[in-house]
Amino acid sequence: MKKRVFKKYIDLCDRIGTANVTLSKLASELDMSKANLYTYFPDKESIIVEMIEYYIKDFIKKMSDSDNVIADPVEKLKSFIMTNVKIALEKEVYLKVVHDIIQNKLIADKEKLYNMKRFEKTIKDILVKILYDGKNKNIFCENVDEERTSAYILSVLRGIFFENHFFDADKRMFNIEEWEKYGEEIFMLIFKGIKK
Repeated sequence: MKKRVFKKYIDLCDRIGTANVTLSKLASELDMSKANLYTYFPDKESIIVEMIEYYIKDFIKKMSDSDNVIADPVEKLKSFIMTNVKIALEKEVYLKVVHDIIQNKLIADKEKLYNMKRFEKTIKDILVKILYDGKNKNIFCENVDEERTSAYILSVLRGIFFENHFFDADKRMFNIEEWEKYGEEIFMLIFKGIKK
């Protein structure tokens, strides 16, 4: 049920704007009473936080699954970047909604913000581990600072997703062929900077 609420919330935000979504409007879109919606979520902020956590957990699972299958750090780094690019393409509307949520500061609860940052740290930790493994296997430069480099990579990816750097004139992300090419370019630029 919660996944259905998340999808409807994203759809509604895309149609009427994030700031205009109320629990009453969301309940109506879900063909349920507002009271029934309250049985799942105490407030709008809880929907937002749980929705973001749900998608971050999904991303972490995808990265962990590929981590178990891929042994080569170079291929892991490429998979990390390409997974990010693919998610950007698949979750275009979701990412725009999250961007609006961040811009409009719709999450006020500091504990909920802390929990979201914890998930973000988990994503960074995956990347740090990839860089560390590459360094230990003598593939990446020994002077690569895993923390700083992972922060740089994540900021580049964040810029793509949340700062609208790569949208066309109609504010839609480019097609998949261009995104795959762009993902390859990001990977090559990063890899050239850290390879031994």
